[in-house]
Amino acid sequence: MILLVCLVAALAAPVLSEPSMALIDHKGYPDEWIPIVVVGGVLTLIMLVINVKVLIQHKKYSVKNTMQFICTIGILQVYPLFCICYFIGTLIPKSLAVMTFFAETYEAMTFIFFLRLLLTYIGGKKELNTKFKGTVAHLNVPPCCCLCCLPHVHFSKKFYKINEFLLLQFGVYQIVFGFIDMMVDLDESGSTSSTAPNGSTTVLAQEFDTEYTKVYHALFLVSLLLAIYGLGGIYHAAEAELMNKNIFKKFIVYKVPVSLAKLQDVFVQIMISEGGFGTIKYGAFGNELRATTWFSLLTIVECFICFLLAIHWYSPKDYPASPDHQSHFSPLGFLGLPAHVEDPHNGAVKGNPGADHEAKV
Repeated sequence: MILLVCLVAALAAPVLSEPSMALIDHKGYPDEWIPIVVVGGVLTLIMLVINVKVLIQHKKYSVKNTMQFICTIGILQVYPLFCICYFIGTLIPKSLAVMTFFAETYEAMTFIFFLRLLLTYIGGKKELNTKFKGTVAHLNVPPCCCLCCLPHVHFSKKFYKINEFLLLQFGVYQIVFGFIDMMVDLDESGSTSSTAPNGSTTVLAQEFDTEYTKVYHALFLVSLLLAIYGLGGIYHAAEAELMNKNIFKKFIVYKVPVSLAKLQDVFVQIMISEGGFGTIKYGAFGNELRATTWFSLLTIVECFICFLLAIHWYSPKDYPASPDHQSHFSPLGFLGLPAHVEDPHNGAVKGNPGADHEAKV
C-alpha cells in the first residue's frame, strides 16, 4: 500500500503542478517551508526504519498466527502511511487532497483489521457465535454509553451482523464520498487561479467546495460514530475474553491520527477563511500554502508519537507463543538488548553476568 501511494504520487506530481526550486527561491515560498520539509522528512524516515524492525519482530513471534499478524501489521501501517502521504503533501502542496484521500481511505478500511484482530483473540467468528450465543449484550455502548434506558438484548448471529454492517459502512462512506471530496478540492484549487471572461474570479466552485466540505465532515463524524458503536457492541459482548488485551488503549492510539487530522483540517479551513494566515501571497499558491505546510507537519509529528505508543500496545506478547519462542521473548528485543531468559537445560539465566552462579546456588 505504501509503495502504491508513492507510485501514484510520482505519477500525479507533473499533473498537480509541483513547485520548482526556482519558484521556491524567487517567488516567495514561506520562510518556514524548508525547515518543515526537513523535520517532516527526518521523522518519516525514522518511522520507516522502526517500522521495518517492528515488522521483523512481529513476524518472528507470529508462529501459526498468520491472521493475527496480518491484522496487527495492517493496523500499524496507518502511521507510516499517514507520514508518507502528508510529507508528499508538504513537498507538493497541490497533491495534499490526493494524499489525504489515500491515507484516510486506508485508515477507514483498517476497521476491518481491528474487528478481525478481536476475533483472533477470541478464536474466530464461529467461536464467537458459539461461545456467546444467548448471553446478554448491551446496547448502551460508546458513543451511546450514557443512554441507560436502552434495553439489553441476547447475543446472536443477527446481532453480530448488524454491528458488523455498522462498522463496514464507514469504509464504504470514506471511499465514495472521500473520493468526491478529493475531486471537489482539486477542482476548487484549479479554479482559484482561473478567471471568468469579464475578469472576475470564479467563485461558484469555491462556494460549492465550502458547502460540500461542511456536509462531508458532518456525515463523516456520524459514520465514524456508527462504526465505533458497532465495534463497541461486539467488544462488550465478548469483554470477558478480551479483558487482558488492552483493547481500549489499542483502539484509542489507532484512531487518534485520523481524528486529530480531521479536527485540524476543519480548524485550518476556518483560519484560512478568516484570514488567520495573513494576506501575503506566496507565489502561485497563495496563503493556503502556509496552512498546508503547518497542517502536514502537525499530522506527521502526531503520527510519530502515536506510532511509538502503538508499537508498545500492539506487542508481540499478544501472540500465543510456541514453546520455542516463549522462553526467548523479551520486550527489550526491540532495542537490540540481550534478553534475560532461562536456559531450559541447566536453569541458568542468559544475558546476565553472574546469573549462572546464582542459578546453581
